Amino acid sequence: MKKKRITLSSTNSGQLNLVKKEIEGIASNLNHCTPKSVQWNSDSHVNCFVDAGEYLINGERTNADDGLPIANAAPGHTIAARLTVLDSTINSSEVCVTQLLTLSNRVGGDGNVYIRTGNAAGKESLADNNSTQWGMWGKLQTNIELGMVTSLDNIIDNGIYSGYYLHGDVTELFILIVLNNYAAAGASGATRSISQFKYSLAMDGTVTFTKRVGGGPGAWGAWSFLNAPLYGNGQGLPAAQPIGTCYFDTHHNRPLWWNGTTWVDALGQQYNG
Repeated sequence: MKKKRITLSSTNSGQLNLVKKEIEGIASNLNHCTPKSVQWNSDSHVNCFVDAGEYLINGERTNADDGLPIANAAPGHTIAARLTVLDSTINSSEVCVTQLLTLSNRVGGDGNVYIRTGNAAGKESLADNNSTQWGMWGKLQTNIELGMVTSLDNIIDNGIYSGYYLHGDVTELFILIVLNNYAAAGASGATRSISQFKYSLAMDGTVTFTKRVGGGPGAWGAWSFLNAPLYGNGQGLPAAQPIGTCYFDTHHNRPLWWNGTTWVDALGQQYNG
C-alpha cells in the first residue's frame, strides 16, 4: 500500500490553530471550575468573594463580623462551607453577583443553603467589607423531606419539614414547622427557645395539630393540642377569641361559643356564670 504524504497548507494550519485555541479555552474553563481552598481567618469576609467560581472554606471563625449568615457560631468556633459565586454582570457600571453558601459549624451544624445577591456600580464597591450593596441572606431550603423518622427531638433549625413519624405502634404523616430564635447566639451550650408545630395525619384518619417548646434535645416541653376546645369551670372565661371559638363549661356540662363580643350558649343567650 502506497503511503500518502499530507502537506499542511496555510488554510489547514489556521484551522488547527483555531482547534488548539478552543481546546485551550475548554481546559482553562475546567481549571476555573476547580474549587479553590480558602483558609478562613480574622481578615476574611464573605463580601470579598465577587469573582465567579467555587470556593471551599475551612478554618476558625475569629471574627463574628465576617458576613457569614450564622448566629450560633462565635469567634473561636470552626466552620466549613462551600461558596458558589455566580456573576451575571451586564457591564462594569452594573454589577450583579449571586452567592450560594452551604454552611456547617461546630456548634449547631447548620448545614443549610443560603442565597443572596449583590448589586453595585462596580466590583470594588461590592467587595467592600462595609458595603450595604448586598441583599439579606435567605435560606434556600424551606421544605425538607425527612422520610421515615422515629424522633423529632433533633430537628431544631428553622424550616418546614415533612415525612413519616413512627412512635410506638403509631405512624403519622406529618408537616413540622420549626421556629428557632437563637436567643443566646454565639454561646456554646446556651439555652435557646425553639418551637415545633406539628400537623399530622395518623393511619386511622385522626388529624392532630400540636406544639411544644424547648431548648432542643433533652429539653423539650410536653406536646399540647392546638385544635382542642377550651374548657374549664366557667370562671374567668378568656375574652377576645376568634368568632365561633368553643368553650366547654365543666361546671354546667354545656358548651359555649364566643360571638365576637361575649360568650353565649346554644340558644344565643349571654353566659352569666
